[in-house]
Amino acid sequence: MERTHFLILVLSGVTVVVLSLCVMTLQFPLDHWRQRLERILSWTQRERYRNALRHAGLDHWVVADLLMLRITVSSVGFLLSIGLLGSVLIATMTATVAWLAVWLWLKSRALQYQQQLTAELPAFLDLLCLCLGSGMNLQTAVALVIDLYAVGRNQIGARRGLLGHWQRWISAVCSGSGRVKAFEQLMQDVSAPAVRRVCVAMIQAERAGAGMTQALMRQAEQLRQDRLMTIERKAMQAPVKMLMPLVICFFPSTFLVLGFSMWVNLADTLQGLG
Repeated sequence: MERTHFLILVLSGVTVVVLSLCVMTLQFPLDHWRQRLERILSWTQRERYRNALRHAGLDHWVVADLLMLRITVSSVGFLLSIGLLGSVLIATMTATVAWLAVWLWLKSRALQYQQQLTAELPAFLDLLCLCLGSGMNLQTAVALVIDLYAVGRNQIGARRGLLGHWQRWISAVCSGSGRVKAFEQLMQDVSAPAVRRVCVAMIQAERAGAGMTQALMRQAEQLRQDRLMTIERKAMQAPVKMLMPLVICFFPSTFLVLGFSMWVNLADTLQGLG
């Protein structure tokens, strides 16, 4: 029985490794199968998957990659449960939990990615304000800031994160799209409230014909204040979060050590009196 469990674990691990290598190295031969796999989903589900991948910063993924990952994880969980527990009901529940766990991982990654964009935004806006204040137009200023940020980074790092979104904005404007439309597309690609506020402020300034420098400076200052307030709020929540570990772990161990020493002293005293 133990040998059977070991073989099942080995086969599951080999399956995951082979599928991962196929996705990473055999991208072009798998394009046909990706298209066929994508047809399983409806148009609404495909759009939902695309939005989730964009918000998580996984622009190099396609819908079929996410669907393949969910199917693989669910299948491995089902096979492991069947091999280890031998229950179809538990295996089905495990596969369902694994299917949902991939989506929860994607949501967690999206939250971390949006926090990263929010943290990078104030410094980006400061440099953009300096370039705009020197007399540059918006496209030239954004391109110069991206070049300044890209110094010391590789090409892949320069195309990801906040720089990647602004690079796509420049590409959209240079290809003939209007600034307002490009900002609206940027708002659809990013779910961070801070980036959306900046896009709304720039859209309003563009439509009103006003200068963007003052609006961007106010947005950068507001972002710093929000970040400071968030840090202060988390610092105030720290004692409350530490209370439960103290009650469950620290206090019982302290009382156990004190009680043991008192019991040893009391036992020695009673033996001396006896």
